[in-house]
Amino acid sequence: FVSKAPFFGGLQVLFANPPKVDMDFRGVGNLADMPGVYGKVRQVIDDAIAQVMVNPNRIAREMTEDPKVDLARLKAPPPEGVLRIRVVRAEKLEGRDISLFGKPSSDPYVQIKVGGETFRTPTLMKTCDPVWGEDNVHDFVVYSLEQFVQVDVFDWDRIG
Repeated sequence: FVSKAPFFGGLQVLFANPPKVDMDFRGVGNLADMPGVYGKVRQVIDDAIAQVMVNPNRIAREMTEDPKVDLARLKAPPPEGVLRIRVVRAEKLEGRDISLFGKPSSDPYVQIKVGGETFRTPTLMKTCDPVWGEDNVHDFVVYSLEQFVQVDVFDWDRIG
């Protein structure tokens, strides 16, 4: 409690979850819309935002000189808890890689995001029913109960 204006001691600015950023490149920037390039540019921008402003990262400022205000606690508040996620298997994925002598297959991997942190499983080659096993475990520190868990399954490709 701060007894005089501004009546609060500090300010935190952050996103609980990665924001959705809409991009449209124009002029010479249209080169970034090319397949393979767009994804890389988007990843660089998303990572830059996450490293600065997606939970647990934040911008924190003292708003008063009151000694009761703890800037360290503003910058690094205690977590709510830990979320342990284990990726074991997937079944009946769509075959995205064409084969001349057999059914289409995929080279799947799973990417999980919680706040500004990302975990990625190993890529399993040529399977639509991947089994990663019991040792694909990752612990995410959760700083807000508003944080989402985003799970994506991708097909790895050498190009793009």
